[in-house]
Amino acid sequence: MSRAFTKEDDSLEAPIIPPRPALPPGSPNYVTPTGLEQLRAELVELEAERTIAEANRENDADRTRLLTVLNGRISALNARIASAKVVDPRGQPAKEVRFGLPLPS
Repeated sequence: MSRAFTKEDDSLEAPIIPPRPALPPGSPNYVTPTGLEQLRAELVELEAERTIAEANRENDADRTRLLTVLNGRISALNARIASAKVVDPRGQPAKEVRFGLPLPS
């Protein structure tokens, strides 16, 4: 039978998102105050998810895989938060958008 006529439940899975590239060593991670709050909220959610996964003893292989993924995401998020430098958007020009490192003076 063709798969065109079968029900596919696996299509509801979240897409795989590639990891964010690392910043060059010593580069600050410029964020707005709201952005930093969102990063911290995401960290709290991931830590709660990890706590639930640690308590689940049903399938050790799935549990180990999930904990490995969660620990990697938590580690990357902690690094982003540690290198965060809060920039107040009210102090920036309203009609300019800048990417990358600041221009030399």
